[in-house]
Formats: sequence, C-alpha cells, structure tokens
Amino acid sequence: MSFLGFEQSHSRVARQWTLTIDLIRANELLEYSIKTARPIFEARPGIIGVQFFSRSSEWITLSTWQDSTSMRNAYKHPELALVIADMEAFSPLVTEQNTVDYKFEDGSNDVLAPQCH
Repeated sequence: MSFLGFEQSHSRVARQWTLTIDLIRANELLEYSIKTARPIFEARPGIIGVQFFSRSSEWITLSTWQDSTSMRNAYKHPELALVIADMEAFSPLVTEQNTVDYKFEDGSNDVLAPQCH
C-alpha cells in the first residue's frame, strides 16, 4: 500500500508546506511558530524535526518524519490540525498554499543540529 506515492515503510519522509503570508503579520507568525506550532509538531510520534523558513512573503514549514505512517497520523491529529488552521490564517491568499512530500534518499541530520534561534 502506498501513501502519497510512497510505499509504506520505515523510510524517512519530509513535508514542505508553503504559504504566501501577510508581511505585516510575519513577526507574529514567527512567534506563533516558535512558541506554539513547534512544540505541537515535536510532540507527535515519529517526528524527527520541524523547521521554518521565509523569503519575503513566502513561509515554508518543513517537517521530517521517521516514516509516512507517522506523518499521516500526525496530520490527522486534532491539535496539529488546529495549529495548521491557525497558521493558514496568516495567509491572505489561500490559493497560494502548497504541500509537497518527499521520500528521504540520503544525507545527515548532524548538520541541522544544534538548532539556532
């Protein structure tokens, strides 16, 4: 059985979720992401990490998971669904949202740590 084109297995996956945000509220979104969203992502079983990136009005949330099953289950969780809805409120153009899932091929997480603020 496959999920988002991936065979269900123990292979790592990443989800990139992109929003076009209201620049006036960018600092508010950053604060929300750090104080509220990140702890809720990190509480989900199977999470490896979550990172936030921005460029002008583009906001990217990149989450990495142990496997596609963990990712799928996490995104069904009501608490995470509420966080996503809250983050979507920062996006004046809902049509600009985009979610892409990736299968992990190779690399090291060592270069991502320690996380800097």
